[in-house]
Amino acid sequence: MITQLGRLQPRPERPTVITVLAISPFEEDHAILCEIFRHSQWKLYSAYTWREAFQVLERADISLVICERECPEGNWRELFQRIEEKGNPVPFVVCSESPGLELWAEVVNLGAFDALAKPFDMFDVLRMVPASWQYYSHQLRRATSA
Repeated sequence: MITQLGRLQPRPERPTVITVLAISPFEEDHAILCEIFRHSQWKLYSAYTWREAFQVLERADISLVICERECPEGNWRELFQRIEEKGNPVPFVVCSESPGLELWAEVVNLGAFDALAKPFDMFDVLRMVPASWQYYSHQLRRATSA
C-alpha cells in the first residue's frame, strides 16, 4: 500500500475473528444471536448446558462468553468462577430478561464484563461484542507487557 507521500507502508493486519460462546438453555436465545451474527464476521458457538460449554471452551479459542443468568446446572456466578479457575479468563457477559442495576453492579464487581437484556437487541449485541473484546485485549496486552 502506498501513502500520499509515496512511501511503501505495510498492509493493515486482517482483523481477528471474534468467537462467542452463548450458554443458554433457551432455543430462542440461540436463534436470535445466530440471526444477529449472520450479518457479522464473528463466529458463534452455542451450548445449552455447562458440559457443552466446557467442551467448546476446551477445543475453541473463545473471545467472549454470553451466559444466561440462571441455567439448570446453577447460576452465572458459579460458571464464571469455574472458567476463571481454569486459568484462561475470557470476557463474560450475563444475560437476563430484567438485568437491572443490581445485576449489572454484581457482574462488574465480580470481574465479568457486562449484563445484557433479553430479548437480545441487535444494536446492543453489535455494540457489546467488540467493546468487550477490545477491553480484554487491552487488559491482556497490559498484563503481558508488565
